Amino acid sequence: MRCTVAVATLLVSACGRIGFDESGSDVAGWTHHKTITIDGAKVIGGPHASFPVLVELASDAELAAGARSDGFDLRFTAADGVTKLPYERESFEPTTGALVAWVAVPSLPSGTSTTLDLYYGNPGALDQQQPSAVWDAGYIGVWHLGEPGEVLADSTSNGNDAHPVNGLAVGASAHIGRGLTFDGADDYLVMNDSASLDSTAAEATFSVWINWTNPAIGHYQFVMSSSNRFVTPRNGFEWASQPAGDHYFYPWGGIEQDFNLGPNPFTAGTWQYLVVTLDYTTHKVVIAVDGVPMATTQDVTTLWTMLAQPKDWMWGGNPNFSTAGWFSGSMDEIRVSATVRSAGWLATELANQRSPSTFYAVGPEI
Repeated sequence: MRCTVAVATLLVSACGRIGFDESGSDVAGWTHHKTITIDGAKVIGGPHASFPVLVELASDAELAAGARSDGFDLRFTAADGVTKLPYERESFEPTTGALVAWVAVPSLPSGTSTTLDLYYGNPGALDQQQPSAVWDAGYIGVWHLGEPGEVLADSTSNGNDAHPVNGLAVGASAHIGRGLTFDGADDYLVMNDSASLDSTAAEATFSVWINWTNPAIGHYQFVMSSSNRFVTPRNGFEWASQPAGDHYFYPWGGIEQDFNLGPNPFTAGTWQYLVVTLDYTTHKVVIAVDGVPMATTQDVTTLWTMLAQPKDWMWGGNPNFSTAGWFSGSMDEIRVSATVRSAGWLATELANQRSPSTFYAVGPEI
């Protein structure tokens, strides 16, 4: 059922709730909406504050028929139909209604369902998304990697945009929408040095969806390193797999023994969620793949004695390394936080991003 209301007060009728502008007043324009119910059983260790939930619809005929082709009228509210929730629209395909969006949920509890509303159908609406408001102050950079071009935007307010080098394939099919495909020969991604990126040296969470052509390809493959890692005094970051696939992370490269190292945790040709957390106060580094901490044969507890001073960040290779260490495969959804995200937060991210359609249920159009 679709309806239009042309009064200046909040109304609730058989047509359902109607839309609101940023101030909460009736704009008599949002003619229909859908309810999205998040399964509280999939939320681990909640409540999580300001949690960015992935809403991904492979297709939606009603959205295709009712929303503007540019997606400007797509808006999310809390269950009250009034409280507007910040969101970022990564992509919207008007012919099919396919949508990839990130919605900041104020509080996401465990064990109790959380309800959101997706409104659409207002031809006069300004763009309703607020990308930088989705990501809390702990996020230093968020890169969805799906937009073709010479600059890949940082979704946070920090402005740490990324730059593809040597023809890196941008906009390729990926785990969430589109991402990057590395040829394993010479291409990589650069994020220029900044004070905000430097703030991760003492405490951080780095995450990426990654798909290796072969993690044990016979030479080093870099996930990420800093441009000064192999330049004296060599005190940047290094995150890579060795020739046989053993995986490691240096939180500070000033000495060649300061790393976590463990046996190959990856499956070739499979999208996996790779996370590193580091905390200088406790001298603890954890590498996890699909939520499972990697067993390590060496850790940094006694060896990590200084903070890194990373320069430019390089993903997928480092031309300053003797054999470059080019990565072959794909990456998607790179995130950097200057805080250690909790195990529950990361497990909830994994559940949401690995299978959005089971993380929540989408109701019929109202």
